[in-house]
Amino acid sequence: MNLTRIPKTLQPFINTLPNVIIIEQGKIIHSQLSESFEKLTFHDHVIGLPTMPTEELEQMGKLNQSLMNSTLTLELSTSARLQEPLYVIYISLDKDLTQRTTLHLNASSQLTVIEYLYAANDATMHLFSDIKLSEFAQLNHIAINHITSSNALTVNRLYDIKEGAQLDQANVLFSNALTHQANHVLLNGRAAHATSKTIGIANKTQEMIIKTVIEHYAEQSEGYIEHYGIASDQSTLMFEGVGKIHKNMRRSIAKQKNKGVVIGANARLDANPLLLIDEYDVEAGHGAAIGRIDELQLYYLMSRGLSLPEAERLIINGFLAPFSAMIESEPLKETLQTLLNEKL
Repeated sequence: MNLTRIPKTLQPFINTLPNVIIIEQGKIIHSQLSESFEKLTFHDHVIGLPTMPTEELEQMGKLNQSLMNSTLTLELSTSARLQEPLYVIYISLDKDLTQRTTLHLNASSQLTVIEYLYAANDATMHLFSDIKLSEFAQLNHIAINHITSSNALTVNRLYDIKEGAQLDQANVLFSNALTHQANHVLLNGRAAHATSKTIGIANKTQEMIIKTVIEHYAEQSEGYIEHYGIASDQSTLMFEGVGKIHKNMRRSIAKQKNKGVVIGANARLDANPLLLIDEYDVEAGHGAAIGRIDELQLYYLMSRGLSLPEAERLIINGFLAPFSAMIESEPLKETLQTLLNEKL
């Protein structure tokens, strides 16, 4: 692969990826896929734009459509079960990138997609994704945001999950930008299952708003929201989770977990879990644990010879461990660890 057009900070891991699509400034500059991906088709244009389920999302979708300068469509054939992960790298250097991506997994198919969003200089990045899982499809979707500029980053994803389909979704936010991310999951089939995990790391004077909504439109559907956050310096980090079970969606499960650490007297971290339940025969609950690093833990580690910053970093590294475990690429794991250390 010719890496001359790839930012140096990305080169250590990009060259090691076996299956990758790279989009720079709205154009696919590289695609490399193994023979096992022959049942995955992709195009540099969007095939159809769905109607959004709410007025807010509909307005966002229309705005994105009017401004978008980059598009990508991915579709996996029926019963195609790919064990190797697909990496999709979005790069924005000097120009703003407004990306519209559609992903469709046909019935009984399986795919792991790892997205890496990178923007530098004064570039802003806006990503709107429409993702559909047909009956009994399985998607592992991991998104890593690495935005070095302090400009805006907005991410909006809409998931349509059909009967028996399963979504495992994870977000790692290392962005320095003013960040707004919204994931909206629609469980539209019996026994549809979705788990959405997000770790947000805010520092300096950064503001980061993370919203996750899972709506149950079918019986026996399951939705799990997990938010993990670290706020330091004078930053503000806000989590909003909404689990909504509509009437007659019996034996559904909606659960939330929020965990956060505040470092410094002027940082702020808010968690706002919300459950909207219109049916009795369901299981629902939420919990939140927000506070400073335990003094006893710090004392123990420092008594073993670690400095205060080293002890804090070791404890906080535990937040990233579950996300790193989802990634096979060791160079990419090392990059994530470096980004975490830089943010702290």
